[in-house]
This record gives sequence, C-alpha cells and structure tokens, in this order.
Amino acid sequence: MFKKKNVRICAAAIVMLGTAFACGAWYAHHRVMSEAEGRMYKVENAPVAEVALVFGARVMKDGDVSWPLKWRLETARDLYEKGLVKRILVSGDNRRRDYNEPAAMKQWLVNNGVPEKDIACDYAGRRTLDSCARAARLWGMKDNVVLVRQAYHLPRALYLAPSWALDAVSVSAKSGPFPLALLPA
Repeated sequence: MFKKKNVRICAAAIVMLGTAFACGAWYAHHRVMSEAEGRMYKVENAPVAEVALVFGARVMKDGDVSWPLKWRLETARDLYEKGLVKRILVSGDNRRRDYNEPAAMKQWLVNNGVPEKDIACDYAGRRTLDSCARAARLWGMKDNVVLVRQAYHLPRALYLAPSWALDAVSVSAKSGPFPLALLPA
C-alpha cells in the first residue's frame, strides 16, 4: 500500500512539473512572438532606416562566408542598394586570431558593391544580446535600426533589442535548405 501511494504521488508530481514547464515555455514563446509582431519585414516592404545590423554566422576556414551568412549579407546589400539603409554594421565573433566574422562579412560586402566607408565592424558580437547591446551602447544606435538575420531568429532578436533601448525592426534573410554538396564534411 505504501509503495502504491508513493508511485501515485511521484506520478502526480511529474505531471504537475511537466504542466508547469509547458505553461512556462508557452508563456515565454508568446512574449517573444508578441514583441516581434508587426516588426518583421521582407526587403520588398522594409521601412527606411539609418542602419542595418547584420548578425554574424559561421565563416569557413578559407575565409568564405557560410550560406546563412551569405544570405544575410545579400539582404543587407539589397537594403543598401535600394536606399532603405544608409550604413551597415556587421557584428560577429573575433575571439581567435584565425577566425574573424566581421572582417569576412565586410570583405564580402565590399566585393559585392557596398562602399567600405558605409560599413562598420563590431568585433565582439558573439551573441544576439552582445550585438544589440553594443549597437546601442558603443555605436549609439538607439532607433531607426533594421536587424538582419533569418526569420526564425528574428523574434528573439526583436525581444532582446528593447532591453538595450534599441528601437528596431527586422528584415528576414533567405534561409535553407542548404545544398548538401556544399556542407562541410
């Protein structure tokens, strides 16, 4: 009898904890998505802004940018070419001598028609939070900023931006599927 009672108590506790976890996850998701509502655009309908903040992603050993990063940079270049942004801030990881996302991003943009004078590099944007905080604190970007990354990342970026007084909208870059032959081994 004592064992059955313990099993029922444990089962009830597991169900209650699972329910609490599911409710917490739903609430967090709802908060993040509601923050992004009405602030996510495609290039075709993007508002005019002062700066595009492009978040970094993987750079290959040979210095080439990964497909997701290339698509982000293409989006930023398109915004620039259409006159929707005046400048581009590239933010990424640079903590090792042999790895430099911002330099690779800047080089790609210059090679694809964006004047070097209109590109700034943030070399310590290791996370979305870091990039948003540094854009606001170090670069003085408080409003009129467009965040550029894949759509599945944007709600989180838009949720984090106001915590650093960064008033931003976002433009989604193209995302997968990746050509399997081009993935690193």
